[in-house]
Amino acid sequence: APVVVAKGAHDFAGRIRRLAFQHNVVIVEDKMLARDLFKRCMVGREIPDDRFRRVADIYLTLRRNRGEAQHA
Repeated sequence: APVVVAKGAHDFAGRIRRLAFQHNVVIVEDKMLARDLFKRCMVGREIPDDRFRRVADIYLTLRRNRGEAQHA
């Protein structure tokens, strides 16, 4: 299962986004999912089982988009 590697709110969340951008990490905006994971998850722990499907769907979409970009 996916593991939470960082989380933050307000200024710290902005810092995480800037670091992601600098390291070419794709950012997917899903405020409801982000807020739920923020409340329920700890850094270094797996995401809750009931959120696995939504996160897996995001991974699948990113993988498909990356594949399409490589073949374009």
